[in-house]
Amino acid sequence: MRSVLSPLARVAAFIAAVATVLMMVHVTVAVFMRVGFNEPLLGTIEVVSYFYMVAAVFLGIFTAAWQNAHIRVDVLANLLPARVRRVTDLLAEMITLAFFLCFGWGLWRTALTKTRQGEEVDAIFAHLTVWPARWLAVAGLVLAAAAVVWRLGRMLVGADTHEAAEGLVIDDEEATR
Repeated sequence: MRSVLSPLARVAAFIAAVATVLMMVHVTVAVFMRVGFNEPLLGTIEVVSYFYMVAAVFLGIFTAAWQNAHIRVDVLANLLPARVRRVTDLLAEMITLAFFLCFGWGLWRTALTKTRQGEEVDAIFAHLTVWPARWLAVAGLVLAAAAVVWRLGRMLVGADTHEAAEGLVIDDEEATR
């Protein structure tokens, strides 16, 4: 599973980063055109919200899940004995998995409906087909759920779960230096 998810996470991180840069450039050009030349760049809101943001957010969710980099507040958990902390960590992973699966299922149902309808938005200059972006969101959450399943499996056999981060996650002591 790692041999599949690790390269996918790198590709997802790259695509999310590219989408973020494109979003910044697109919005900057739109503002420059509107303020500098009184010529709005038509369709900016639609392209940014239906494509760039979806890629950045949902592929980013998968990347963060794979790297075990989601925000966690573990001040109280660090005070617990190791065995209790292991149980709370397992419980947290199971809740995360349930969230990803429920959210992904809801997005899948919406994506299926919107695909059948051939969802488009009026971007002033043309009708912009947006249903494919809904599947990108589904893919991001399915991959995030797979990353959590992988980590849960490693936790259950007592293996290191920070291995997936490939050096990108720092522990509390390293962060305070």
